[in-house]
Amino acid sequence: IWPVMNTFYMSMHERVDKPQDGQPFVFLDHYIKFFQNTEALGALGFTFLFTVTSVFLELILGMVIAVLMNKTFKEEDFFEQNVGPMAVPTSVAALMMKFFFNDQYGVFNDVIVRLGLSDHYIAWLGTPGGAFFAVVLLSLENVGLYGVANFSRLTDGSGNQCMNRRKIDGAGVFTRFFKITIP
Repeated sequence: IWPVMNTFYMSMHERVDKPQDGQPFVFLDHYIKFFQNTEALGALGFTFLFTVTSVFLELILGMVIAVLMNKTFKEEDFFEQNVGPMAVPTSVAALMMKFFFNDQYGVFNDVIVRLGLSDHYIAWLGTPGGAFFAVVLLSLENVGLYGVANFSRLTDGSGNQCMNRRKIDGAGVFTRFFKITIP
């Protein structure tokens, strides 16, 4: 709580980096200026949209991976060979995305042209929509981590016991998924 409160206190001074040096106290002036600035509000809206989209996709895809591993592929080899590498460091994922979205030799452009969906390469990172798509896709590099976390929870003893009891009670697949697996 202290870092948040201290940051808020510092933001109410003319210079936020040194409020202790007698900088004038401007109260909420910075916040009023922020909410009057249309570019700042656009950036805030974009950040909110990005956060909601990427977190939603990461949670859903992570759960799908965990359920598939838990139900279909219980062998350790599958887990080690296919899910572990999904937890790629961000720097490596960023370099891969730069290669995939390149407007002259990128993998995505090559696939789209070869499939006949477009007759020319697209500058993905040169348009707001394309850049948003690229950044959301880059954020999905954490899906492997979500999958591993969900898989470890699905395979612990208490969840399996509860699932077995619900099967005996006659609960269907969807009921078990929404009432046991997701919670």
